[in-house]
Amino acid sequence: MIKHAGFEYLVERKHMEKIVYNMHHIIPKCTPIMLDCIVKRALYKVKNSEEDKSKWIRIMEGDIERIGETRCTITYKDRKRDMSSEAYALLKVDNFEDATHLFEVLQYEHVSYQENKRSKFVCVLDNVKYIVRFDIWPKIEDIVFVGIDVASSTKEDDVDGFLTALGIKTLVDDSYLVDVDNEYKKRIGKAASEIPIITFEFFSPIE
Repeated sequence: MIKHAGFEYLVERKHMEKIVYNMHHIIPKCTPIMLDCIVKRALYKVKNSEEDKSKWIRIMEGDIERIGETRCTITYKDRKRDMSSEAYALLKVDNFEDATHLFEVLQYEHVSYQENKRSKFVCVLDNVKYIVRFDIWPKIEDIVFVGIDVASSTKEDDVDGFLTALGIKTLVDDSYLVDVDNEYKKRIGKAASEIPIITFEFFSPIE
């Protein structure tokens, strides 16, 4: 089963092999830029919003951009707002340790440290470039979070054709909102952002 929200999908891991096979045998050009790389995140509460769990600051390191560069970013997140607007804020910084040290010095409350495995591919179909991302998270490793970003302008029909070529559309549940916090809440009993440590070596659902 795959569940869909925009260009975010939740895939049973047993189907991942089929999607990757389709990428390499149906899509004319598909190049890996990440294969099972660890991406790490630190989440901090936004000051003056103690009761509003929809807002937080995320420091993330380990993702690789489509030009092949590893990056570390600081992002302000607000689930209740359209973050494509002027409320969206993202900074690129040199490294994870310096960024987390700054927020500790500023006495922001750290709420979660998270690691997951990410693979990412750049695919081209009908002169349209797509970035396909596979994320696997600790303790819920039977599912894969699949993200698809359109890296060049295109029409909706072109995107539908790409999804069909991957084989995703035959497995989609359009009624489901894909979200890491929701999956942890459903399976573990706490949202990922409420769990102090999430790694493949150590998992602490209790503070």
